[in-house]
Amino acid sequence: MSLAPPAREEYEITLEPFTQEDLARDLPLAQRIWQLGWVRKCVIMIALAVIWELAARLQNNDLLLPSFLQTAAAFYDGLISGELPGKVWISLTVLIQGYLIGIVL
Repeated sequence: MSLAPPAREEYEITLEPFTQEDLARDLPLAQRIWQLGWVRKCVIMIALAVIWELAARLQNNDLLLPSFLQTAAAFYDGLISGELPGKVWISLTVLIQGYLIGIVL
């Protein structure tokens, strides 16, 4: 008794000749725009901001969940006043010092 599968005949299927049809079709404008990566990313970011804003308004507790608009305004005020870049610099300095201490140890 052989464990090999039974041999079958080899065959070849001949295909119909290729017709010279125009395979490239123009996509609708909306689909061409949607295929741009930055458009999809912006739509996702806007959707997340809207969900955040709606959740904050439903929660109605600014201390627990500030709205997106309040957060954006605070971020803008921090940048304009110069306070935020200074705090970022301090945080990055501490981070780099920690990495250097970790490398030395």
